Amino acid sequence: MKTVGTIGILIFLGIIIQIILGHVAANGFYKSSVIPIHIIIGILGLILIGYETFYALKSNKNYIKILNVIALILVIIQVGIGSSMIESETEILTIMHQVNAYILFILLAGIGYLTFKGSRKVE
Repeated sequence: MKTVGTIGILIFLGIIIQIILGHVAANGFYKSSVIPIHIIIGILGLILIGYETFYALKSNKNYIKILNVIALILVIIQVGIGSSMIESETEILTIMHQVNAYILFILLAGIGYLTFKGSRKVE
């Protein structure tokens, strides 16, 4: 498996873990210990999606380039919203953070599917 494919899987698994940790923290369970882990995984995810986007820009498929750039922008927004929530956690920020997480989940699943489908040889 190529490095970019492995990173794509790590990113997708990371978003699943992030959603779970986010819900745990939002419900108040282990909030003080879950949030630092959530932050670290989020920053690692930003680095990985940046790496994946860098390589996607070398792709000959424009839709892969566009989707990866959109994913990178959404992850940057997600980190920004999360950082704002550290300062003051309002209901609107929480909702925006949750909605953006689900949009990222769907987008990353779509990118993974299209990348996998595009890498398969038609016989």
